Amino acid sequence: MANGTYVVAWKAISDDSHPVSGAFTFTVGTPTTTNPNLVNDLLTSNRPGGSNEVWLGVGRATSFLGLALLLGGALAGTLFVPGAIDRRRTGNLLYAGAMLGVLGTMLMIAAQATIVAHSWWAWRSVWNTTSGRWWFIRLAIFVLAIGVIAVRTRLHGRRWATVLLVYAGVGLAAVVAAGGHSVTGRWLVVGFIATLVHLLAMSIWAGGLFLIGCLLYTSDAADEEDSV
Repeated sequence: MANGTYVVAWKAISDDSHPVSGAFTFTVGTPTTTNPNLVNDLLTSNRPGGSNEVWLGVGRATSFLGLALLLGGALAGTLFVPGAIDRRRTGNLLYAGAMLGVLGTMLMIAAQATIVAHSWWAWRSVWNTTSGRWWFIRLAIFVLAIGVIAVRTRLHGRRWATVLLVYAGVGLAAVVAAGGHSVTGRWLVVGFIATLVHLLAMSIWAGGLFLIGCLLYTSDAADEEDSV
């Protein structure tokens, strides 16, 4: 390299999905003068737009709500409220959770694409990140859940189906945990387990409350009519 002072600006997507950037200078041989505002200008140009971050936050919130309704409603309706999983209102709750999960995760991916590649449709660039691949897996699970909800009455009461549901619920929560902060830092195992337990507790608590709200004021006659 020729003698002089050089400015290097960089941008990357961290494992927990956040865009990070920085800049530094170095000199080869004799220093040369540089624009004192150059580093700040480069950092500003690499910083994602505020609206993109807002949409990413909206997508996250929607996806978490979908997780709570789907996972919490399914586990509570199967394990803690006998017969609730067969009712139409429970089915509607589970469908709402799955759809919110699909829409929220899609919005997350699209917003992240604008941050990474400045396009709502550059989903391949999101797939190339660690967190992005987990988001796509989450999206696929939410989509598959819609089909499972449709046949839930045929599976209700079968022990193997209940065991499979529990494992699938823990797996979904694990996929969500793997796509965020829990996979970064020094204490990966501790962080991942803590996040997994937190997601399961939040889902069962919130989803259970929604399930109770859907079924609490249903009369016995309405219960029979409400069954699928």
